[in-house]
Amino acid sequence: MNRIYTSIIIIISVILIDIYSHHVILREENALENTLTAVQTYSLDKDTENALSLAEELTEQWEKSRKKLALFVSDKTLDEISDSISKIVPLLESDSDEVSAEAEYVKRKLLRTHTRDLPEIHNIF
Repeated sequence: MNRIYTSIIIIISVILIDIYSHHVILREENALENTLTAVQTYSLDKDTENALSLAEELTEQWEKSRKKLALFVSDKTLDEISDSISKIVPLLESDSDEVSAEAEYVKRKLLRTHTRDLPEIHNIF
């Protein structure tokens, strides 16, 4: 009987950790996506000062988010997102049109981080 109770406790713990990790990933994704959208908007409106300010804030925000996501997401994925976020400030400074493309890439990467963790059949097998 003790084995059954222990197994049930372990299963419930795993499920709770999965729910918590998904919640953390979604919360961080939404916060980063909102900042990225604002950077895109300022960039398209040619408001470089505000876009640069938000891009620097995005970099700081990402460093905090990365620490939280490191427990649940692979380092390879986090490195790719870090590389893209670090490109945004230089792209804004050079007045490049690729800011929106880079921001969209980060959004897609963030979306894939949590959709890969959902307990769906194609993610399990």
